[in-house]
Amino acid sequence: MINICNVSFQYENNGPSILENISLSIDEGEFVVFLGRNGSGKSTLSRLLNALHIPSKGKILVDDLDTSVVEHQWSIRKKAQMIFQNPENQIVGTTVEEDIAFGLSNIAYEQKNMDKQIEWSLEKVGLQNKKKNSVYALSGGEKQKLAIAAALALSPKYLILDEATSMLDEAARNSVLSTIVELKNKLGLGIIYITHHLEEIVQADRIFLFHEGKIVGEHTPASLLQEETLAQQCGLEIPFLPALSNRLQAGGITLPAWPTLEELVTALWK
Repeated sequence: MINICNVSFQYENNGPSILENISLSIDEGEFVVFLGRNGSGKSTLSRLLNALHIPSKGKILVDDLDTSVVEHQWSIRKKAQMIFQNPENQIVGTTVEEDIAFGLSNIAYEQKNMDKQIEWSLEKVGLQNKKKNSVYALSGGEKQKLAIAAALALSPKYLILDEATSMLDEAARNSVLSTIVELKNKLGLGIIYITHHLEEIVQADRIFLFHEGKIVGEHTPASLLQEETLAQQCGLEIPFLPALSNRLQAGGITLPAWPTLEELVTALWK
């Protein structure tokens, strides 16, 4: 479990507060979204979870390890792996297998088992046929999946994805999201997903809405639809299909909270 206890954060002493009095917990195997526009504090909190920053006040415990204790930080970063916006900032090998091997070498992973672990992590993200490929030949979505595979190879308990699909087109974004959901369901990984795109929150267990360094709401994907005004105040807009579904349901038409276009058309033709 990750426990965030009354955390505030400033980049400089007496500087502006980036986060103010944040408290929440995240269970292993849970899919949690930090949702908010740019500058709301959600990405800063994600870096605090990985001990890349240390709270100015309060504390964060990752499986009872305090992020402020230097001796704990290596273990925390192994348990809670970060995936960033631009995968090229994380890729260090020239081939797919070299990139994953680099991280394994850094934790002194047994050489005799390394190839098996590389193959396992690539299979989990659907890149098993790209093992010998140059990283420069990968698409944007494949590069992001490689970053995820490199993290998986280190056997984390949590994946922290900071705007990890924001540089991808819709097809690649959907493919990466499907991979993340599958990893959560099949491996029991805790997912902390940071985004400002409401289209990406449908599979979440819980959504924390950020605004000006504070959490202003905790929701499920369905309950967030009832907070359209709050979302707008936070600089966010409910996507067209779920917003329309919400209005149609108020008029007595039965629909999923986040319908596909096909589901919407079918309901209207009944």
